[in-house]
Amino acid sequence: MVAGPSPRYISSRVFNNVGQNLFSEHGVSQWGWVWGQFVDHDIGLRDETPGESAPMAFDRSDPLESYTNDFHELAFSRTPAAPGTSVTTSRQQINTIDSFIDASNVYGVSESRLDWLRAGSAGDGDPTNNAAALLMSWNGYLPRASARPTVPAPPVDLMGPLMATPEKAVVAGDVRPNENVALTATHTLFAREHNRIVSELAGSHLSERRSSRSPAASSGPRSNTSPTTSSCLRWGFSSPPTVATTRT
Repeated sequence: MVAGPSPRYISSRVFNNVGQNLFSEHGVSQWGWVWGQFVDHDIGLRDETPGESAPMAFDRSDPLESYTNDFHELAFSRTPAAPGTSVTTSRQQINTIDSFIDASNVYGVSESRLDWLRAGSAGDGDPTNNAAALLMSWNGYLPRASARPTVPAPPVDLMGPLMATPEKAVVAGDVRPNENVALTATHTLFAREHNRIVSELAGSHLSERRSSRSPAASSGPRSNTSPTTSSCLRWGFSSPPTVATTRT
């Protein structure tokens, strides 16, 4: 670690908005950051395995400090560095999901997660034998971790009161839908829209035969699954037939 001022001291001054009403000079509403976070969660998720401990010093006498802490430091662990970085080059993070905007935050990046998210039977890791709609509560909200008593819910990040009541956490394609109410609402909106479109397609020419292709690569390079086939798996319909073409 490079010596210097405490990160807490710096952040308290850079982000000091005490007694201020901040407005966007471009007229951007709060939806700007909500949508930004939602898209960010579709393209990046660092490896959250705790790395080296790097607690931040805490100064109760700091006039900008309103947080209460009796340990004189805030516990903090750095995440693992990407191989070949952080020694003689800038430290880089390891992305554990694909970096494409492909709605992985709605559907997940593994068949086992999508299997749990899709309505109908679950537990065999195969989403192709489930219903096309996403699992929702009886009144149209995201399912809680306890929604399937016999099938453990996929991992979700817990914070605040949810650390004591993990069964109340909502589950979505990404592990972070519980970070704030605006993010939870956006996940709910997309799940409802998926189900609305599924209900519209149910009466169309598309069959509800299941595709057996993977929805997306779990990490690293993108899978060879075509966007059309991947989308059909998520929507629960078979992909259209391939049309062969020749060049003259």
